[in-house]
Amino acid sequence: MTKGTNPRGGNGVLACVLLAAAVFFGHLILMSGHLMSPDEELLFRTAESLATKGHLAIQPIEVDGEGNLLVRPDQTFATVPDKDGAFHAQYLPLQPLLAVPLVRLADLTAPVFAEWFTGTLPNTAVHERKPPADSWRRGVVVMLFNPLVAALTALVILRLVTLLTENRRAGFGAALLWAFTTVAWPHSRTWFTEPLAGLFGLLACERILTWFLISPGPESARRRAVLSVQIGGTLAAAIWTRMDSPFIALGLGLCMLGTDLFMRRRGARSGVFPFADYAIAGALVAGSFIALNVFNAWRFDLPFAPFGGYGDQSEGVKFSTDPLVGLHGVLFSPGKGLFYFSPGLLLALWGWTCVPKEKRWVTVIVLLSWLPFTLAMALWQNWDGGWCWGPRHLVQIHAPLMVGTGLLFTHLSSVRRIAIGVVAGIGIGVQFFGALQSPMDFYHEMFRTPADGEYYRVAYRPFEVQGMSPFFDVYARTPQTNYQPVPVSPALMPAPMVESLYVPQHTQWAGYPAMFKMGYCDWWLLARLVGPSEITEYGLPGESAP
Repeated sequence: MTKGTNPRGGNGVLACVLLAAAVFFGHLILMSGHLMSPDEELLFRTAESLATKGHLAIQPIEVDGEGNLLVRPDQTFATVPDKDGAFHAQYLPLQPLLAVPLVRLADLTAPVFAEWFTGTLPNTAVHERKPPADSWRRGVVVMLFNPLVAALTALVILRLVTLLTENRRAGFGAALLWAFTTVAWPHSRTWFTEPLAGLFGLLACERILTWFLISPGPESARRRAVLSVQIGGTLAAAIWTRMDSPFIALGLGLCMLGTDLFMRRRGARSGVFPFADYAIAGALVAGSFIALNVFNAWRFDLPFAPFGGYGDQSEGVKFSTDPLVGLHGVLFSPGKGLFYFSPGLLLALWGWTCVPKEKRWVTVIVLLSWLPFTLAMALWQNWDGGWCWGPRHLVQIHAPLMVGTGLLFTHLSSVRRIAIGVVAGIGIGVQFFGALQSPMDFYHEMFRTPADGEYYRVAYRPFEVQGMSPFFDVYARTPQTNYQPVPVSPALMPAPMVESLYVPQHTQWAGYPAMFKMGYCDWWLLARLVGPSEITEYGLPGESAP
């Protein structure tokens, strides 16, 4: 153990509190104060319904001011009617349930803050005008929930790195690099569910690593049984948070079993094989998945089927993307490439090459176990994550990857110090830049079409069904030396605006500064300093108050 870095030192609790506070308040700096997408709006309505009415039924987005439905019940966005005709969000209920205390906190503080807060930023992603108290509820939930999740995630990263390196300084360094040089920072501005699912997956990862590190003894069997319950419980919670979490459970389970068998074959582990431990964890995960689908089948009055009730896209759950296209997109495309949006991951890759030989099995638990999830997201029909900053569906893998940066802090040479400083500076700048605008505003402003009744800037929306837009067409020479358009596989068309993925000058990198010059600013603190956002509580630029 490195001298002076005992993880059980007298100031350990205080140091953890300071780390959590630094991440929480640091993430609050970039707060937006409002929901950014219809998905988040529906999640919030579920939390509000639980807090005020005690049930999951909500009002769909497609209603008029008097609550009348404007479309057929089967045409509402991401909501499904139950057997009694009440609508439920398709999203899973755990995050809204955990947010109930924040909704109630907002009601308690509304008399003091609501009037001051409203009108400075859009109240909802659908630009509805809402009373100050309603706006404040959304602001409290979106400003506090994911920063709290980020603070807890930083503590788990600290724990994992300390287990790996026996160096608390390394754990603090890795946690701070994750918090401020990756998309984890701007994603704390949202109320998407990826951060919470990632926290549960990371907790399971830490419990598995602890399970392997237990020293043999009379109490080891009991401790491993308790850890098995914790492993299964955290993965079960992840499954009730996001529908893609079973892939996290699958990867962690396979790598835990594979590592155990491999270490026994090499003589690194001995004793009776712990069938009971695996059975406990597996039963909790499988039981959670089955219970979730029974719950969905009951509330939506549908036949039992995995992911029943999912209706965000008409095609439902579908893994239709070519794997090479998806992997290229999430890793290297200019509009969603992982390493462009999270520079800190470059340090993580370097750090994982420094694992001591006797601890290389840890890389299987912490790193390789997330490969099934990553591959599944690359195959997903909407691998890009929709309208967001960076590859949203891969937010969960950032924390386990960034554990590797802790290995760079164990021996801080001059080269490592310089590299960490340079990458940290770039990463922090990238995340500040990503918080400058709302992705929803970006796509509306930069991709308007003649059909919108306004001017358009970049692309035509009809290319979604008719082929790629003129900015991304593929042509081939015919025997008559004429150029003819070549049909492009739908696998290359995951986003509403493909130009925002593949054409650099049409990505957020180019669009955000242009929007700032137009008066848009979604960074709450900066907007308070330089003036109100172009978007107001009444809607889009140029729209007047009702």
